[in-house]
Amino acid sequence: MQSLHDDSRFYKIYNEFMRNYVSRFFGGKISYSQHPKMRVHLAGTSSVSLWHRDVDITHRPDQINMWVPVTDCFSSNSLFVESDYGRSDYRPIDVRYGEVLFFDGGYLSHGTVDNATNKTRVSFDLRFSVLRSPLPALAQAIIGNRPG
Repeated sequence: MQSLHDDSRFYKIYNEFMRNYVSRFFGGKISYSQHPKMRVHLAGTSSVSLWHRDVDITHRPDQINMWVPVTDCFSSNSLFVESDYGRSDYRPIDVRYGEVLFFDGGYLSHGTVDNATNKTRVSFDLRFSVLRSPLPALAQAIIGNRPG
């Protein structure tokens, strides 16, 4: 993916998906990352991402994460997210192929553990910001309870 040109078929589909599909759920106006991240967590391999909050890396407090696995994700091949801000009680989020997870990856700590399953995970990380004020209901439900 890193070698794809911005006018590649993949990025054309990605841009259309973000502009015409995802944006509809968030009031029609979003700003999104130009290049999503693709992650592959091979079966039987070590963690691919230590515990972190995206805001500490991106410095973008307004972002929402959309995690799109293209394989079934369960147990140790999945993404682990804390249950509430600052809890550090990480649990895997089971997401089946065809489902997506919207979450506050900016402020909820998340990461992975060693993949002890016999299934490789392939997923995309999409990040976007909602450009509506007040925030639409779905955005408010995702990021509206952040600690001060």
